[in-house]
Amino acid sequence: MLIQYLWYASPPEPEAVQSILELTSHAIKICHIDEYGANALKYAVTNKQTPLAVFKIIVEAGADIHQQTCENKSVLTKLSLENPDY
Repeated sequence: MLIQYLWYASPPEPEAVQSILELTSHAIKICHIDEYGANALKYAVTNKQTPLAVFKIIVEAGADIHQQTCENKSVLTKLSLENPDY
């Protein structure tokens, strides 16, 4: 549910991300890797409209900040390269 929201929301809202995490905390793992090799943090980076507050929520929930992209960069490195304001 969280991954789909991060992928399709335009932009993802911090309050919605927090609610999804609270409602599903027993059912999902924030570091869950899907069939495409991505976790919630990677989907948030992929969605160019994701606000900084959403990244903060995901990281504080325990997302793997060391996950690598297909370009062999950490998702946070990719974020900083694509969004210099962050």
